Amino acid sequence: MRVTERRSALVVVAVELGFPLSLLAWRYSLRHASPALAAELTPVAHLLPLLAAPLLILIATSLRRLRHGPPPWWWTGAALIIQLAFVLVAADQADTTVLTLILGCTLLVTLPKPWSWLAFTVTIVLGVAAHWTAPVPAMLGLLAHNLLSGAVIYSGIRMGEFAVALRKAQDQLAGLAVVRERARVSRDLHDNLGQELTAIGLRAELAARLVLKAPDRAATEIQAVQHSTEKIMDDVRRIARGHWQPVFEDELATGTALLESSGIRCRTRLGTAPGDRIAPIAGWALREGITNVLKHSNAEQCLIITETRNERFRLVIENNGARRAGPPGTGIAGITDRALGLGGHVRAGPAAGKRFRLIVELPNGE
Repeated sequence: MRVTERRSALVVVAVELGFPLSLLAWRYSLRHASPALAAELTPVAHLLPLLAAPLLILIATSLRRLRHGPPPWWWTGAALIIQLAFVLVAADQADTTVLTLILGCTLLVTLPKPWSWLAFTVTIVLGVAAHWTAPVPAMLGLLAHNLLSGAVIYSGIRMGEFAVALRKAQDQLAGLAVVRERARVSRDLHDNLGQELTAIGLRAELAARLVLKAPDRAATEIQAVQHSTEKIMDDVRRIARGHWQPVFEDELATGTALLESSGIRCRTRLGTAPGDRIAPIAGWALREGITNVLKHSNAEQCLIITETRNERFRLVIENNGARRAGPPGTGIAGITDRALGLGGHVRAGPAAGKRFRLIVELPNGE
């Protein structure tokens, strides 16, 4: 049992013990305040043995509800039968107002609403009426005390249930936060490292072909691979801390240079730059689109367009040499999630002439 559940259980036990004991204390005080009334009531010492088992049943039932929800029918039936038996057995020996209070509280804990409140009220009224031996004001005070006691006990149980439910909700939110953070890191690593690793593979392949024909150029490519590797390590650290976001202009310059160095002719028609709010998402989309051209096509040409339509920024990346379309990859799914988060949308698929087109639209307002 966790701290919240333990504290809630302690509150419930204290309340359920407190009210019956307060009633016994009231009756004990009558010995001095009203000896005549005290003489007509059962001595407290005779009541204590009769209260132990019903009170323990009430406490056990309340704690079970607190931890596992409303008790099953067999638990409810057994608890009520035992407590009713104590009331009937004690009826000929003592006054049972305290026992009926405990029985009524058990009905509140076990039965569903609204039947629980109806059964509780009837039980309390009958318990007081069966021993109507005192003046009317005193008995009305006893009736009000018992009704209020049941309400407070039930309120204590409900507060405990709310506290436990709140703690569980907090645990779930914490778990969801962990899942979201893991998804963010996974998505950022994929979107960020995909292009860098693709570039490393292309440069390494080129260096292997040039090592005998042009050693100087092969060395240059190997140095570029080393530089890219160091950049990846730095990016991984920043992504893990949540500090890294792409810059659209940098992604455009790096991406077009990478396409040209890979033998893909890149043309650009740049009409509008993305606003500050959507620039990181546009940068992610540009990076992912260029990575897909390098990894998933036999492209010779690539066209990059930025424009504004109906106050929405529009990025289009189109290439020839498209391979047979497969299911959308995690990169497109990641860009789609990012765009949807800002009210945008993504369309990706084959176009005429064995081409592939990626269109990202984002609201460009501040």
